[in-house]
Amino acid sequence: MSLGVLHPVMGDLEEDRVYDAPSGEETVYVANDLGVGTASVSLASGRVGRFSLDRQCAARDLAAADGWVAVATDEDVLVRTPRGEYVDSGFGPADAVGFDGGPPLDLLAASPAAEIGRVVDLPEDPSEWLEIADVDAPVRAIEGPFVAAADGVYRASPDSLNDTGLDDARDVSTPGVPLVATGDGLYRLGAGWMRELDGPTDAVAADPATEDGTLGRAFAVVDGRLHERDPDADEWHERSIPEGSVVDVAFGEHAYAVTATGTLFVDAGDGWEYRSIGLADPVGVAVP
Repeated sequence: MSLGVLHPVMGDLEEDRVYDAPSGEETVYVANDLGVGTASVSLASGRVGRFSLDRQCAARDLAAADGWVAVATDEDVLVRTPRGEYVDSGFGPADAVGFDGGPPLDLLAASPAAEIGRVVDLPEDPSEWLEIADVDAPVRAIEGPFVAAADGVYRASPDSLNDTGLDDARDVSTPGVPLVATGDGLYRLGAGWMRELDGPTDAVAADPATEDGTLGRAFAVVDGRLHERDPDADEWHERSIPEGSVVDVAFGEHAYAVTATGTLFVDAGDGWEYRSIGLADPVGVAVP
C-alpha cells in the first residue's frame, strides 16, 4: 500500500452529478466475490426491478454515501463517482471501507495488515491517501469516524486513531447515535457504550434520516436473526424474513436486507418485497 504519496488531481469529480436511477427509483448496490451489482427499486412500491452487474471484482466490503460508492477488493479500493465511473484509488488490497463527514467527503480504508488510510476531500482526488495509523487486529467495518476491529472500536481523527473500548467489533452505524455490533451484543454510545441487545451481532444499520443524538429506526442481525427498532414504541423486536439468513442491512429511502443466498429484501412500509439477485454470499448492501 502506498500512503502519504500525492497523486495528480483528477479534476472536479463532483460536477454534473448523475445518479443511476431515474426519478421514482432508488439504486441499491450489493457486492460479493464476483463483483458489484445494482438493483433498481421503486420508491412507490418497493418492488425490485432490473438488476445488473456493474463491475467485476473480488469485493470484500462495500460502502456508499452522497452518490459515491467505495469497494474494498483484493487488489485495490475502487471508487465509483456520482457520474458512474469506477476509479482505481491506488490504496492497494483492502478489507474495509467507509465514508466520513462531508462536505467535503472523506474516504477511509483498512488494509489486510490493519493499516488505516484516509482520502481527505474525496471529490478533489480519490487517490490522495494519507496514513492515519495501524491497529493490532483485523478491521471488519468502517462508518463515519468509527473503525470496528477484532480488538474493539476506534475513533478516527484526521491523523490518528483513539481506542474507544469494546471487543470483537463487527459492524458500526453512525446516524443518530453510534451503534456497534459485537460478538456479545449490540451497543449504543451514550455515557460510554451501553448494551442494546444481547447475543452475537454481525450487522447493524440505522435510518440516515435519524436526528442527531436520537436512536431511531434501525436494523440489527443478532444471532442470525433480524431485529428492528421501532422508535415509536422505543423498543427492539424480531423481524421475520420469508427465506434465507440475513447477512447485511442498509437504509436509503427504504429499508433493505440481503441474505446469504443473494436475495434482496425491501421494506417500503407495507411489508417485504424481495427478489433473488444471484449474488450469493454478499459482503454488503449499500445505498448512495
